[in-house]
Amino acid sequence: STLYSTPQTVSVLRATQVTEVACGGDHTLACTKDGEVYSWGMGNDGKLGHGTDDGENLPKRIDALRGERIISVAAGWNVSAAISEDGRLWMWGLGDYWQLGLGDRKSRSLPTLVPVDAHIKQVAIGGFHSAAVTQKGSLYTWGVFEGGALGHGNTGPNALMEPDPIIEPKQLRNAKQVSCGERHTIVVTGYGDVFAFGHGQYGKLGTGSDLDLYVPTQIKSFMGKSLRQVACGINHSAAF
Repeated sequence: STLYSTPQTVSVLRATQVTEVACGGDHTLACTKDGEVYSWGMGNDGKLGHGTDDGENLPKRIDALRGERIISVAAGWNVSAAISEDGRLWMWGLGDYWQLGLGDRKSRSLPTLVPVDAHIKQVAIGGFHSAAVTQKGSLYTWGVFEGGALGHGNTGPNALMEPDPIIEPKQLRNAKQVSCGERHTIVVTGYGDVFAFGHGQYGKLGTGSDLDLYVPTQIKSFMGKSLRQVACGINHSAAF
């Protein structure tokens, strides 16, 4: 394979207006103005969405999503997602940790509609879990519990097989954007408040300690600062 140390134009998409791009562990997704999705990279676990585990060296259109008017894409380590203009959510790739939200641990090599009765606006994929924000501001999580990353407390099941809304605290009923790290989650609300939950090692939750948090907890140092966006890495977080 060829390595590049400077940015290169993706020639296959040169004549296409790309509106969003997402990178996973070793694959890439691109969404176009026409509502189509292209994928390329390693294809293990079906994460490219072409019906096989084959890799692709060049961007290839995901035919299973043609006609759906996709407006947003997301990529995790071995998982991919797409959101249509009318708020439907598709996911595909590795199913081992219930990250696909399809009620089982089967991997999918084609985009599969996730059964959630809400208009999805944004989706994020972590190491063992996924999260989504709806048009009305509700926050859903699913996947493996892993240190509290789902935000539903520490007395429930070890995994959520399908998207489940977080009801408390009430501020999260006005969620604006969510990001997932390997085992933690950060959310910003429409009021600019920021909440964190999940694995707390290395201080990545921003609460002044390294303890795990099983329910969404407000980051007090951001109070009154009207944050707009958050982002999670494996063991760190950022916001502006």
